[in-house]
Amino acid sequence: MQATGKTGALRHGYQTGAALGAWRLGPGPRGLELSAHVTSRSEYWLAQWPVDAVLDVGPSQQWTWRDVRVEPDGADAVRVFLAGDPERSRR
Repeated sequence: MQATGKTGALRHGYQTGAALGAWRLGPGPRGLELSAHVTSRSEYWLAQWPVDAVLDVGPSQQWTWRDVRVEPDGADAVRVFLAGDPERSRR
């Protein structure tokens, strides 16, 4: 699976741990990997468990992966490791 987008979030429940800007989804050395620019973050909510990755795909659809692993990738980016297929929903 490969995709790109402009917005998304890392969430603990309904709390936003990080707002994501431009992102790229694709295969990585450890499986499916999300690379994203972070536009704002809350270290407190990012440190809580579990964290879900929510990606805005198109004007009215979201993909959500539950219980993801997040690693910093510089000061304003993250790498997120995803497993399985996303939950698909309308916004």
